[in-house]
Amino acid sequence: MKVLKKILFFALFCCFVCVFFACKNNDKNENTDKYVKELEYTLSHDGTYYIVSDIGTYNDTLINIPRTYNGKPVTSIDRSAFQGCESLTSITIPDSITFIGDNAFSGCESLKSITIPDSVTSIGDRVFYECTNLTSVKLSGSVTSIGDSMFYECTNLTSITIPDSVTYIDSDAFSCCDSLKSITIPDSVTSIGNDAFSSCDSLKSITIPDSVTSMGNSIFEWCKSLTSVTIPDSVTSVGKSAFAYCESLTSVTIPDSVTSIGIWAFQGCGKLTSIIIPNSVTYIGDWAFDGCDSLSEITVAENNSAYKTVEDSLYTKDGKILVKYAIGKTNTDFTVPDGVTTICSGAFQNCTSLTSITIPDSVTSISSDAFDGCGSLSKIIVAENNSVYKSIDDSLYTKDGKTLVKYAIGKTNTGFTIPDSVTTICNSAFSFCSSLTSVTIPDSVTYIGDYAFYNCHNLESVTFNVTENWKCGSTSLSSHDLADPSTAAEFLKMSYFGMIWRNG
Repeated sequence: MKVLKKILFFALFCCFVCVFFACKNNDKNENTDKYVKELEYTLSHDGTYYIVSDIGTYNDTLINIPRTYNGKPVTSIDRSAFQGCESLTSITIPDSITFIGDNAFSGCESLKSITIPDSVTSIGDRVFYECTNLTSVKLSGSVTSIGDSMFYECTNLTSITIPDSVTYIDSDAFSCCDSLKSITIPDSVTSIGNDAFSSCDSLKSITIPDSVTSMGNSIFEWCKSLTSVTIPDSVTSVGKSAFAYCESLTSVTIPDSVTSIGIWAFQGCGKLTSIIIPNSVTYIGDWAFDGCDSLSEITVAENNSAYKTVEDSLYTKDGKILVKYAIGKTNTDFTVPDGVTTICSGAFQNCTSLTSITIPDSVTSISSDAFDGCGSLSKIIVAENNSVYKSIDDSLYTKDGKTLVKYAIGKTNTGFTIPDSVTTICNSAFSFCSSLTSVTIPDSVTYIGDYAFYNCHNLESVTFNVTENWKCGSTSLSSHDLADPSTAAEFLKMSYFGMIWRNG
């Protein structure tokens, strides 16, 4: 009897186990069926495989993409397939997938991590665009490029490993990844696109391998935490705005391979104290060092054929063009050397230490924005025998007195009347002047350049002796408005790029 009971108990136990696993199996099948049924698929043109084309009616937070559908392999995720699925936190991609299309997961704000299997050989552009909670990504070891804006504004991404298979990092690939602190670029990479790492606020260090031969414009612009960078000797140019507003950058090494430094390349690098220009550089763009407030030493290699250093500042080799004054110098007075004929755009821009500057007879060309932002400059002295320029009340005019080139914005006067001889007020003539509260413009003036009164924050009153027939660009200005000095002041302060005033 006891034996019979044992046999009966064992039989019942076996039945229970079978039922339990059958139920589990059914659950698994139901889940798989759910993925298979609720996602949308498109059959390939040749009928051999399926593409996941849309999330369909699926509304869970987790997705497992099946390897097969209707007996055929699932090999691709279509463009925008899961775009904007804000509740999606995790997705499993099977090793049957070889292609992921543009914007496939863009805007999936809750997606935290993802693994791209090695079967994937091609990933499109903007795939993880604005996946703001993405913290971890494992990329396929088979992809050859990181697409345009692939991780744009993935603000919680702290690190990523770029596989050795990658040869190209496209534009904006990691732009605005605020939490990205470091990244290693493998020596398989040969080209990095525009803005690839721009606005990565936490990026402190980066190693660029010798394999890289091309670096795009604005590549590290606004990387506020980047402290140092070495440009490899495989690179021939530093692009436009490449390191602009890298506020913590204290050191940069430019190799002998570089022949050009683009416009605004180091603009706003406020902690950069010195820079060495190698022999190979033959072109430096305007404003390349604009806003480098601490830059006190610009050293040009002795055998450079295009440029030279004179008293720590940058000149062309023949000494005729003053390219950039080292604005981090603490001198209060500066005399432009004899023989200089041209003072470049932005040459002294934002130099706050200078209170006076002397311009010799030889100078025949001064850019209208050469002294922009020189907030302490109260005297611009022109040599008496200069044939092109002269000083009137410490400000800069053309020799005939018809053009006001630059008002010395460090003067403490609160009011100013433009001389009757003046017909033209140059671009940026008064820009960033904080002392003036009122200006009178005589009826002789017929032209006011753009930015002429830009950022004159305290300017409250502008009196036009003639209020009729003024145009700003193609827009006619009301004589009634210009007759009110406060309204006229507001109009002029808002006139920036391309907003040129003409009368008649």
